[in-house]
Amino acid sequence: MLGIRSLVKTCSKWAWAEELRVIAGVAVLKELHLTPGKMEAHIQQSPEAAQWVAHCFAAMVAESPNYTEMRFDLTSPVNYEWITVTVQKGNGKTPHTLRTEAETACEMLRKQLIAYSS
Repeated sequence: MLGIRSLVKTCSKWAWAEELRVIAGVAVLKELHLTPGKMEAHIQQSPEAAQWVAHCFAAMVAESPNYTEMRFDLTSPVNYEWITVTVQKGNGKTPHTLRTEAETACEMLRKQLIAYSS
């Protein structure tokens, strides 16, 4: 007879497998590890789904001069953080390059202002 923890783990694995089967062809559950207070799932997208996501990113960045940034919130009952995904055009400037150029121009203008003030 299965213990209650083992039964919950078995049911959870089955439920996740069923949930992902609903979106068959989009993602595949490769691994699922359950430990007290933690669940780790490894999900692999199908090539078609990955291509669709790439197409969405490309469509968004097509309207921008250099890049598009998206923020994704990661929340849990005890923690809140976020990640930022930057999609850059192949011939566009990175946010870092643009910031560096702006800082250089600002410093040059600051020096000119000081020179004119003297």
